Amino acid sequence: MNPSIVNQTLVKFLTRLPEARSDIRPPPVPVPQRMRGALETLAELTGDPSFSGKDAMCSLNFSCVSPEICKIQVKTRESYAKDAAQAFSPLQSNGRPIRWVETPLDPIWIWSTPRLASPAFIVSADGCA
Repeated sequence: MNPSIVNQTLVKFLTRLPEARSDIRPPPVPVPQRMRGALETLAELTGDPSFSGKDAMCSLNFSCVSPEICKIQVKTRESYAKDAAQAFSPLQSNGRPIRWVETPLDPIWIWSTPRLASPAFIVSADGCA
């Protein structure tokens, strides 16, 4: 499908929709107060009153993971991270994605045969795609 047709169809669809306001309204209850209420609810749900005394603005205080499980997760993450530098990455060393460019096999046939091309990496001398 032609991208131009898709764009035209999307624009026509969006122009038919009624206009809607998207004003951002602040919540009626301040964030610290809502977070405090969330910690109290967590304390009720888990039956652990120690949640009520924690800092509500720290997301780590909402964790219900036991210290033993946390240690196991840290060890697992460390074992996966030790070989992370050798893992495949779709990004180059400069952080840009690898570019795939279709190059013709034979320049003579470029106009007469539409799909005589093979994917190839195009990387300049400085390593940038």
